[in-house]
Amino acid sequence: MGIENIKVGDTNIRVGFRFGDLGFTKLFPKADTNTIDAVLDVNVGFYLDGSPIPPDFNGYRMEILVGDDFGINIYNVMRYIGYLAGNVSEKYRFCHGAGLVLDGKGIMLTGKSGRGKSTLSSSLEGDVLDDDMLLVSPTEIRRLGNIGARRNQETRRIEWLENDNYKAPLHYVFVLNNQYDPDHVVQLQPEDIKPKITFDDKLHACLLAKYKSRMPIQFEVPIYEIGTKREPAETKKVIEAIISK
Repeated sequence: MGIENIKVGDTNIRVGFRFGDLGFTKLFPKADTNTIDAVLDVNVGFYLDGSPIPPDFNGYRMEILVGDDFGINIYNVMRYIGYLAGNVSEKYRFCHGAGLVLDGKGIMLTGKSGRGKSTLSSSLEGDVLDDDMLLVSPTEIRRLGNIGARRNQETRRIEWLENDNYKAPLHYVFVLNNQYDPDHVVQLQPEDIKPKITFDDKLHACLLAKYKSRMPIQFEVPIYEIGTKREPAETKKVIEAIISK
């Protein structure tokens, strides 16, 4: 069995896979093996109808059965690593969101899948930390590991981001809502960001209840709900106007 001890934010996580290493020591710093905060056991399996099998989770140890005839999707396993880290971390929570630095200011874009996080983070032309998965504190955003990822808007493929932009002070949070036009800009309070907004819906739904118990994050920065119903360029202008003040 392959064992990899990785550091995720302020936590040390042990990842095990029956058939060998999954390569996470290339994506994350190595952990202090004397202090393991959580364990993720990865195995291959799915129901006959193709639906995912619920993970076995007791708070600090999780077993997931993932994969198919094409092998293990490393990017999806990273979601569970992020979830585990957010569950045991003293400082961070795991959020489904895009993080970037624009004009020297750290920005988080969050919202349910399909609200435009990846598209908007690309169009804003900032330094992207990651456009899908973040560890977040009230005043900071960071990648899960050393390497971030973003989706190429033309090819729709995942591109790994190998640079030093792994964390940044947080200055603004934007909650994206594609039910409204870009002129919809409403300032929110931390308690208005419900767990269903920041929960990664590509994780198994059974994990939402535990996630709710550690949310919401008490952000110490301005939070805005902003519409993304029309072209990203229109929302981009609104965000740029807000952060330029």
